[in-house]
Amino acid sequence: MPSILPWTPDNPPPAPATDNYSNLILTDVGTQERDGTYVPKVRVQYAPPAAEMAEHVVTWWHDEESVSTKKVAPQIRDVLISEGIRTGVTLTVHVWGVDVNGKRRTGVVGQITPGKDDVAPGAPTSLTALGWFGEIILNWINPETNEDGTPCTDLAYVEVWESSQDDISTAVLVGQASGTSFRRYLGSFEGRYYWVRAVDTSGNVSQWNAEAGTYGYSDLESAEDFWRAIMTPEIEEALADLSAPIDALSEASIWNALSDYQDAIKENLRQRYQDKLAEAAIQAELGGLNDVKHSLATIAEERLTRETEDEALASRILTIAAMLGDPENPGEGTVYAAIVSERTARVTADEALALNIDALTAVIGDPWNPGEGTVYAAIRTEQTARATTDEALASDISSVAASIGDPANPAPGTVYAAVKNETTARAAADGALASNVTTLQTRVDGNTAGVQQVMQSVDGMKAKWGVRLDINGRVTGLELIGGEGNTAMVFNVDQFIIQTPQGGTPPFMLGTVDGITRVVLKNVFMEDGSITNAKIKDLTVERIKLASGAPGALTWGVTSGYQWPQGGEQGYVDTWTERVMRDLQIDTTGAVHVLVQAYVRSTVYGGNKQYAKLTKNGGSSALGAGGTAWLESPSNMIINYMDTSPGSGTQIYQVKSWVASGSGYVVTAAGIMAIAFYR
Repeated sequence: MPSILPWTPDNPPPAPATDNYSNLILTDVGTQERDGTYVPKVRVQYAPPAAEMAEHVVTWWHDEESVSTKKVAPQIRDVLISEGIRTGVTLTVHVWGVDVNGKRRTGVVGQITPGKDDVAPGAPTSLTALGWFGEIILNWINPETNEDGTPCTDLAYVEVWESSQDDISTAVLVGQASGTSFRRYLGSFEGRYYWVRAVDTSGNVSQWNAEAGTYGYSDLESAEDFWRAIMTPEIEEALADLSAPIDALSEASIWNALSDYQDAIKENLRQRYQDKLAEAAIQAELGGLNDVKHSLATIAEERLTRETEDEALASRILTIAAMLGDPENPGEGTVYAAIVSERTARVTADEALALNIDALTAVIGDPWNPGEGTVYAAIRTEQTARATTDEALASDISSVAASIGDPANPAPGTVYAAVKNETTARAAADGALASNVTTLQTRVDGNTAGVQQVMQSVDGMKAKWGVRLDINGRVTGLELIGGEGNTAMVFNVDQFIIQTPQGGTPPFMLGTVDGITRVVLKNVFMEDGSITNAKIKDLTVERIKLASGAPGALTWGVTSGYQWPQGGEQGYVDTWTERVMRDLQIDTTGAVHVLVQAYVRSTVYGGNKQYAKLTKNGGSSALGAGGTAWLESPSNMIINYMDTSPGSGTQIYQVKSWVASGSGYVVTAAGIMAIAFYR
């Protein structure tokens, strides 16, 4: 390989020149593509001859390969070459040129091996993971040195790896970052483990930041996500309960408490009626007292015992009835009352049963077919105790009802009220249940209102207490549920208010006004909070954090009655004089923006004006357009400036003034405030 281009008869060497090229510097500046491909590039820097040159020529080649050439203008001192360069192979570079008189300079020659770097960068450090709105924000510190301790000057990017387990062997590459942060969107309530490692421009990969993963958990993104996360079958069932209408209390067990015994009672009353007719025929002298024969009273008792090889049964049914009216054709004037008591005990080889039924009914009107105007009252109690080889059951159902009109088929004008209480205890091989349901209901002029309370305990694992209101089909209420380590209080209401005994405006209110449902909180302290969208009328903030979670700074200073200079002719100046009225120091390390606001109030005498401006770190130039102002006398001035390149370390922002010669002045107030923003 020639060290320089060989000369030929057609290309004779130039005449010796008094000066030549020097200080040749070759630098490997290759880049790493996103797909991992390394692109070799070489930066060529040199010092040209002192003579005026017509052009510079850069040629380069690998051993036994063709020569590449680039000609550049005489003012160029820095050339980038990339074509015809291979990684890991020695490259020869020759820089030469011709001056304006046609004299050629021999130039300088150097060699470099592009992409030969095989030293990996150091590992990134201090990896953190911050949950945000559906995202995990990763931050780290890039390496400043390579693994061998040399400066890391060729860092290309940092790989970000992720896994649902704290196991690096399961991690997958999810992104590459050229800076020191990476945002990973996952949606609400997702947790992942993360690792990062650095890659240089030669493709060398560093060690992981740590063997153990850094855990990150994405924060809540929307109310819908939170709703889906807390929804359990128990809550879903509670919401279904709180939306289901309450069954009307019109079943026969309430509205006709004696329905099971009605035929027997009718027969008893008819028989008594026939007996009275026979008595009247015998006692003809009483024939004119027809109303007496419709006054009926009966008592009947039925007893039953049965004993078989596999069963024993004892039963007693007692009916007591009284009636004014014709039992065959009772009408509006009928008055009726009845009591039924049934007791049953039954045992078999695999079952024991005890049953107790008590029913009371009082009616003015037709007891068999109540209609408009019928007045009806009833009480019915059913008590059951049953034991089998694999189950024990006890139940108590009691009903109380009162009605004017037909409660089973209510027409306009019907009025009724009813209460039903159902209590059940059940124990079986597959579970246990304790339940109590109480229902209250009224109906007036077609409007129905119901209240139902439910209490349940199931299998020692779940419990429920709930109250429902049903007003003409609009159901509302609340349920307290618990099971499997989770409890919930579920409300289905239009308005929810928490009030204190002191009265006044409630501290918590939920309600709908003008079609918009709102939650209103008064005097709220929140230790931690996330707000998707906010409207804030008055705000006091001690510390500001943005995105990455780095703290912001808020500082304010003001001086009242500030008068300067002291003495003299009340601040009279003969020449233009610069004065610092107020300054503020703030550490902006890591800040991306700093918002600065300065305020000045000044009075200038002598018909002249005062010139004020905002500066930084003792500089004399005003910060930004509008950073200066001429102050009338008296005058207020506010200067706002967004410093988009605050730098690192302590910065000093100052509000300065110049007073025209021949003027006296008094600065009555001056202040400066800065807010640093981090990302």
